[in-house]
Amino acid sequence: MRALMAFTKKEWLESIAHYRLLIVLGLFFALGIMNVFIAKFTPQLISQLVSEEVAKGFPEPTVMDVWLQFFKNTTQMGLVVTIILFSGILTQEYQKETLTILLTKGLSRWKVIIGKLIASCLLFTLGYWLSVGVTYLYAWLYFEQGSVLNIWFALFMLWLFGLFFLMVSLLGGILFRQNYGVLLFTSSLFGGLLAINLLPDAQKYNPIRLINNSALLAGTVNVTDFYPAIGVTVVIGVIMLSVGILRFNKKAL
Repeated sequence: MRALMAFTKKEWLESIAHYRLLIVLGLFFALGIMNVFIAKFTPQLISQLVSEEVAKGFPEPTVMDVWLQFFKNTTQMGLVVTIILFSGILTQEYQKETLTILLTKGLSRWKVIIGKLIASCLLFTLGYWLSVGVTYLYAWLYFEQGSVLNIWFALFMLWLFGLFFLMVSLLGGILFRQNYGVLLFTSSLFGGLLAINLLPDAQKYNPIRLINNSALLAGTVNVTDFYPAIGVTVVIGVIMLSVGILRFNKKAL
């Protein structure tokens, strides 16, 4: 365990040195502010672009709009930038041949994978919940507090989905030696999940369901309806991690 902790610390320090920590925190902090201000000022912007009569037809923004904007921005921007940022955590090691030195000194290969996963998940978690905190604070300052049902459960599911795709990206780094291969693998799997979601019988179990939470916030579906998708996501994540470690143990560096 001491070797695992030391390697995880190394990954953390490299994230600081390579500005990944700064980029992640800056990105999610900015998104947290954007979530509120887009919801708050979009009607005013529309009124400048069209007639006031048309603008009056739009409903007054509420705190619900803020959280819907949060899920939209985090999914379309936050997760995408995070995956791009972490797509090279293994491929860079291949190019610099730094892993060879560590492994010859006795570091177990599985500790490399677990250490990188812990460090990347920790960074994403810090950025994600920072964005949640900023969004909550500014929503409290600028909006009357209304009821948003199941918000914390919905936030948990999106966080879990982010961790899931960090595992996908890490598996891509094990399978491919170049960043474009990792990104192509990750985007292909996401596209596959979208394709599977076109099948009505599969939607209940699809990990993509974790980010389709507008009905959950509106209270038209129950929390328990998402349990199968959560279970499948966790199981697939564990399988990917296990397969990744087994593949990495046989990979020539």
